[in-house]
Amino acid sequence: MEPDPLDKEDLLTQLGVWFQTQIKTRELANQMTLNLLHCLTELHVDEVTKVVAPEIKRLNLFKMKLSVVDCATLYYVLQFSPHRLDELNLGYSNIGNRGLHRLGPILHRCESLFLRYNCLDQEAAILESAVLKSEDCQVKKLFICGKSLGSEGVLELWPALEHNVTVEELYLDITGITERGTETMVKCLTKNSTLKTLTLVGNEIGEAGKDRLGELRRRRPELHIIGDFVDDLGLLQAYLDWVEEIRADRDQMDSVRNVDALQSVLKGLRVTGARGEGQNAQKAKEPRVPFVMAFILSMMGFFWAFS
Repeated sequence: MEPDPLDKEDLLTQLGVWFQTQIKTRELANQMTLNLLHCLTELHVDEVTKVVAPEIKRLNLFKMKLSVVDCATLYYVLQFSPHRLDELNLGYSNIGNRGLHRLGPILHRCESLFLRYNCLDQEAAILESAVLKSEDCQVKKLFICGKSLGSEGVLELWPALEHNVTVEELYLDITGITERGTETMVKCLTKNSTLKTLTLVGNEIGEAGKDRLGELRRRRPELHIIGDFVDDLGLLQAYLDWVEEIRADRDQMDSVRNVDALQSVLKGLRVTGARGEGQNAQKAKEPRVPFVMAFILSMMGFFWAFS
């Protein structure tokens, strides 16, 4: 016997209301949220998803290991949202290039986009540059850190920023950028009119790269450039807290896939402390810093012993 069409419509309405309630009454982070999104995808009733998706304003899946299927689930649900997403945090989620490609069509609608340490390389940078070039781009803050990006990756991003009118903050700390990665930076960012903060901490850009940063500062004095820890107390504090967090929870070492990240923090602390003057230099000399540095050295020794 065929179900009454009205009963089916009523059931879908009830499902939509139930999912709406679940989304509204919980912070959108952790495995439970991902499970809800998978349920919507498995149900695969667009009418229900269209009711639920607009309720998602922020999505925080930080440090959750996501598969390509998980990324496809995020795309299926979020594509039905008619507005921008205030925040999409996929830091340390191991999505890789394949996962990023599945999310590609919705990335331009994320106001704050966190892609830290996801094994993203030049291929991902090409995709992200297309996002930044899009006329519909709404990205204001972009975090795309991690050694895999490298100079070739960042050379894809600079031209995309040349005419971008939305990005205000760009975080490229510890991305493996060398001197070569700064070659077109000044030319492209001089033409950009909206970028307010650029972070390049933890990159070996060489003397020529430092000279280019100096030239960029002269051409765009309103742009806050953070070349090392001594330039920004807040960033220094954030990295100190990050290392302390790893000390307290060794399971997080799985997320720190590259000893270069810890090594960059150690080098930054040494340089900052050696400056001798200023608030940041004093911060680098506070009592807990030697313990942080000792921990980093011990972890570097561990990685080298088993590499």
